[in-house]
Amino acid sequence: MQDIINKILSNEEISKISGKLKKEDKKVVMVNGAFDLLHSGHINFLRKAKKNGDVLLVAVNSDKSIKTYKNFDRPAIPEMDRAILIASLFFVDYVTIFNESKALKIIKIIKPDILAKGNYYDPTRVDEEVELVKKLGGKVIKIKHPVKISTSQIIEKIRSVKFG
Repeated sequence: MQDIINKILSNEEISKISGKLKKEDKKVVMVNGAFDLLHSGHINFLRKAKKNGDVLLVAVNSDKSIKTYKNFDRPAIPEMDRAILIASLFFVDYVTIFNESKALKIIKIIKPDILAKGNYYDPTRVDEEVELVKKLGGKVIKIKHPVKISTSQIIEKIRSVKFG
Protein backbone atom coordinates (compact mmCIF):
# COMPACT_ATOMS: atom_id res chain seq x y z
CA MET A 1 0.00 0.00 0.00
CA GLN A 2 1.26 3.44 -0.93
CA ASP A 3 2.18 5.79 1.91
CA ILE A 4 -0.37 8.61 2.09
CA ILE A 5 2.26 11.37 1.96
CA ASN A 6 3.49 9.95 -1.38
CA LYS A 7 -0.04 10.38 -2.76
CA ILE A 8 0.21 14.18 -2.34
CA LEU A 9 1.86 15.67 -5.40
CA SER A 10 2.73 19.11 -6.73
CA ASN A 11 0.83 20.36 -9.76
CA GLU A 12 3.89 19.55 -11.91
CA GLU A 13 4.05 15.99 -10.57
CA ILE A 14 0.31 15.45 -11.03
CA SER A 15 0.67 16.61 -14.65
CA LYS A 16 3.31 13.92 -15.30
CA ILE A 17 1.26 11.23 -13.54
CA SER A 18 -1.89 12.18 -15.45
CA GLY A 19 -0.02 12.03 -18.76
CA LYS A 20 1.44 8.62 -17.87
CA LEU A 21 -1.98 7.29 -16.87
CA LYS A 22 -3.52 8.43 -20.16
CA LYS A 23 -0.75 6.65 -22.11
CA GLU A 24 -1.66 3.51 -20.14
CA ASP A 25 -5.33 3.98 -21.22
CA LYS A 26 -6.45 4.55 -17.63
CA LYS A 27 -9.66 6.51 -17.15
CA VAL A 28 -8.83 9.51 -14.92
CA VAL A 29 -11.55 10.91 -12.68
CA MET A 30 -10.93 14.31 -11.12
CA VAL A 31 -12.71 15.91 -8.19
CA ASN A 32 -11.97 19.34 -6.79
CA GLY A 33 -13.04 21.14 -3.65
CA ALA A 34 -12.14 22.56 -0.27
CA PHE A 35 -12.83 19.41 1.77
CA ASP A 36 -12.72 21.47 4.95
CA LEU A 37 -13.83 19.41 7.98
CA LEU A 38 -14.02 16.09 6.16
CA HIS A 39 -17.42 14.46 6.72
CA SER A 40 -19.52 11.52 5.49
CA GLY A 41 -20.94 13.52 2.57
CA HIS A 42 -17.38 14.00 1.27
CA ILE A 43 -16.55 10.33 1.78
CA ASN A 44 -19.67 9.10 -0.05
CA PHE A 45 -19.07 11.53 -2.91
CA LEU A 46 -15.41 10.58 -3.37
CA ARG A 47 -16.13 6.85 -3.11
CA LYS A 48 -18.81 7.10 -5.80
CA ALA A 49 -16.62 9.30 -8.00
CA LYS A 50 -13.87 6.66 -7.99
CA LYS A 51 -16.32 4.05 -9.34
CA ASN A 52 -16.46 6.01 -12.61
CA GLY A 53 -12.85 5.40 -13.60
CA ASP A 54 -9.55 3.73 -12.88
CA VAL A 55 -7.80 6.53 -10.99
CA LEU A 56 -9.18 9.24 -8.70
CA LEU A 57 -7.25 12.51 -8.55
CA VAL A 58 -8.45 15.02 -5.97
CA ALA A 59 -7.54 18.69 -6.34
CA VAL A 60 -7.85 20.46 -2.98
CA ASN A 61 -8.32 24.22 -2.83
CA SER A 62 -5.46 26.00 -1.10
CA ASP A 63 -6.14 28.11 1.99
CA LYS A 64 -5.67 31.25 -0.10
CA SER A 65 -8.18 30.16 -2.75
CA ILE A 66 -10.83 29.26 -0.14
CA LYS A 67 -10.59 32.73 1.38
CA THR A 68 -11.44 34.22 -2.04
CA TYR A 69 -14.75 32.39 -2.47
CA LYS A 70 -15.92 31.23 0.97
CA ASN A 71 -14.96 33.83 3.57
CA PHE A 72 -11.95 35.06 5.46
CA ASP A 73 -12.62 32.75 8.45
CA ARG A 74 -12.22 29.64 6.32
CA PRO A 75 -10.74 27.15 5.98
CA ALA A 76 -10.99 25.65 9.45
CA ILE A 77 -8.29 23.09 8.61
CA PRO A 78 -5.00 24.08 6.87
CA GLU A 79 -4.47 22.90 3.29
CA MET A 80 -1.78 20.31 3.96
CA ASP A 81 -3.83 18.74 6.75
CA ARG A 82 -6.84 18.57 4.42
CA ALA A 83 -4.68 17.00 1.70
CA ILE A 84 -3.42 14.38 4.16
CA LEU A 85 -6.98 13.54 5.24
CA ILE A 86 -8.07 13.08 1.62
CA ALA A 87 -4.93 11.08 0.75
CA SER A 88 -5.61 8.74 3.68
CA LEU A 89 -8.74 7.43 1.94
CA PHE A 90 -7.89 4.13 0.26
CA PHE A 91 -9.97 4.92 -2.85
CA VAL A 92 -8.16 8.22 -3.52
CA ASP A 93 -5.11 7.67 -5.72
CA TYR A 94 -3.52 11.14 -5.79
CA VAL A 95 -4.05 14.57 -4.25
CA THR A 96 -2.78 17.96 -5.34
CA ILE A 97 -3.37 21.47 -3.97
CA PHE A 98 -4.33 24.32 -6.30
CA ASN A 99 -4.32 28.07 -5.65
CA GLU A 100 -7.08 29.40 -7.89
CA SER A 101 -10.68 29.86 -6.70
CA LYS A 102 -11.87 27.99 -9.81
CA ALA A 103 -10.19 24.80 -10.95
CA LEU A 104 -9.51 25.89 -14.54
CA LYS A 105 -5.70 25.77 -14.38
CA ILE A 106 -5.58 22.38 -12.63
CA ILE A 107 -8.13 20.96 -15.10
CA LYS A 108 -5.81 22.03 -17.94
CA ILE A 109 -2.93 20.32 -16.12
CA ILE A 110 -4.75 17.03 -15.38
CA LYS A 111 -7.01 16.87 -18.47
CA PRO A 112 -9.39 14.43 -16.76
CA ASP A 113 -11.54 12.00 -18.68
CA ILE A 114 -14.24 12.71 -16.10
CA LEU A 115 -14.79 15.67 -13.80
CA ALA A 116 -17.14 14.60 -10.98
CA LYS A 117 -19.38 17.13 -9.25
CA GLY A 118 -21.73 16.60 -6.32
CA ASN A 119 -25.45 17.24 -5.92
CA TYR A 120 -25.21 20.64 -4.39
CA TYR A 121 -22.62 22.56 -6.34
CA ASP A 122 -23.33 26.11 -7.48
CA PRO A 123 -23.65 25.88 -11.29
CA THR A 124 -22.54 29.51 -11.71
CA ARG A 125 -19.22 28.61 -10.05
CA VAL A 126 -18.50 25.66 -12.32
CA ASP A 127 -19.84 26.61 -15.76
CA GLU A 128 -16.34 27.48 -16.99
CA GLU A 129 -14.94 24.21 -15.57
CA VAL A 130 -17.64 22.19 -17.35
CA GLU A 131 -16.96 24.00 -20.65
CA LEU A 132 -13.21 23.45 -20.33
CA VAL A 133 -13.49 19.72 -19.55
CA LYS A 134 -15.71 19.23 -22.59
CA LYS A 135 -13.30 21.24 -24.76
CA LEU A 136 -10.47 18.95 -23.59
CA GLY A 137 -12.48 15.87 -24.64
CA GLY A 138 -13.70 14.84 -21.19
CA LYS A 139 -17.12 14.77 -19.63
CA VAL A 140 -18.67 16.07 -16.43
CA ILE A 141 -20.81 13.82 -14.27
CA LYS A 142 -23.02 14.64 -11.33
CA ILE A 143 -22.67 12.24 -8.41
CA LYS A 144 -25.89 11.79 -6.51
CA HIS A 145 -25.30 11.26 -2.83
CA PRO A 146 -27.45 11.82 0.24
CA VAL A 147 -25.74 14.85 1.73
CA LYS A 148 -27.36 15.50 5.07
CA ILE A 149 -24.67 17.81 6.42
CA SER A 150 -22.23 20.41 5.14
CA THR A 151 -19.03 21.85 6.52
CA SER A 152 -20.80 25.19 7.04
CA GLN A 153 -23.50 23.45 9.10
CA ILE A 154 -20.86 21.69 11.21
CA ILE A 155 -19.06 24.99 11.86
CA GLU A 156 -22.34 26.70 12.84
CA LYS A 157 -23.20 23.85 15.20
CA ILE A 158 -19.78 24.05 16.86
CA ARG A 159 -20.16 27.82 17.24
CA SER A 160 -23.52 27.36 18.95
CA VAL A 161 -22.23 24.88 21.54
CA LYS A 162 -22.09 26.41 25.01
CA PHE A 163 -19.03 25.40 26.99
CA GLY A 164 -18.68 25.54 30.74
